[in-house]
Amino acid sequence: MNANRELFTIGHSNHTIEAFIELLQQHGIAVLADVRSHPYSRHLPHFTASALKAALVEAKIRYVFLGKELGARPNNPDCYVEGKALYEKIAATEEFSGGIQRLMKGIQGYKIALMCAEKDPMTCHRTILICQNLREYDLNINHILSNGKLESQQELELRLLKKYGLDDQQFLQPIQLSLFSEVNTASISIINSSLEDRLQEAYQRQSEQIAYQEKMNQQINIYTIGFTKKSAQRFFELLIKNKVKRIIDARLNNNSQLAGFTKKVDFEYFLDKIANIEYTHILELAPTPEILDTYKKNGGNWETYEQQFLALMQKRQIETQFSPDIFDSGCILCSEATPLKCHRCLVAEYLNNKWGNLNIQHL
Repeated sequence: MNANRELFTIGHSNHTIEAFIELLQQHGIAVLADVRSHPYSRHLPHFTASALKAALVEAKIRYVFLGKELGARPNNPDCYVEGKALYEKIAATEEFSGGIQRLMKGIQGYKIALMCAEKDPMTCHRTILICQNLREYDLNINHILSNGKLESQQELELRLLKKYGLDDQQFLQPIQLSLFSEVNTASISIINSSLEDRLQEAYQRQSEQIAYQEKMNQQINIYTIGFTKKSAQRFFELLIKNKVKRIIDARLNNNSQLAGFTKKVDFEYFLDKIANIEYTHILELAPTPEILDTYKKNGGNWETYEQQFLALMQKRQIETQFSPDIFDSGCILCSEATPLKCHRCLVAEYLNNKWGNLNIQHL
């Protein structure tokens, strides 16, 4: 291995942002390459792209998003068979190849860590898809574990072989066949294979186990709600009646004194204690201050606001930034009493145009 050509990987798991950054600093990481297809965490909002980038900048670590090129849930339909993402098809795309080349160029000048969500690198595409396709580049690849220790790619591959009974210790044990035993030709084929063949077999089996499976033709129920002109009782009754699982806050400002019971510091607590509903604030679904001020404060018209807001959603590509699963049984929150002239309605309709399987209900 070329010691000057090194790469790290890390899973954010359930770390605090402080513990996560400490792990990166421990190993001198200069650039974090986010390879999640959807850089968002429902339960750990500090690992949503915008919040993570801000924390990394403060720690003098650069953030780069490579999920479009190296993610395990591509938008390309050719990468799926019966709704399942196939790693060999992803690896054959121009996007993936471009991502690998961009990564190799970055390694020449920076110490880079690939980041995804999973704690164990063996259960994550950062290893089974990306690192497998980096084997030809003679890199020194190490996986940063949750305790700060490193597991080399070679050590991980031995663990992978052992999982499927393909390591030397298990593989070279003689097979006892009785006179009446059936001969498994597939097993014989593997028995006669090289270590490299066995490793490829182990990679293939693991990829089949962990690859993303789409929910085929399943309709997603999505709700929207405004809190003004509703009592707290009415508001929470609507959420409970419709079995809402999470509030997706699309407001630009969720700490305004005018927010009443939906002010973030109180609202998150009320949702949990009253209705057992999750809360997340997604700024990517909100207008920019400039677009909002032009409409609200400077007497702008709705048609112009609608065009500007939809252009913003298109620019942000929110349909690729977030998984449909996040919105299933979720409720987009804003302030306006009705959805008629509210951007929460525009968000829902935009996503339905992109995904095509949303059942939208305005509460």
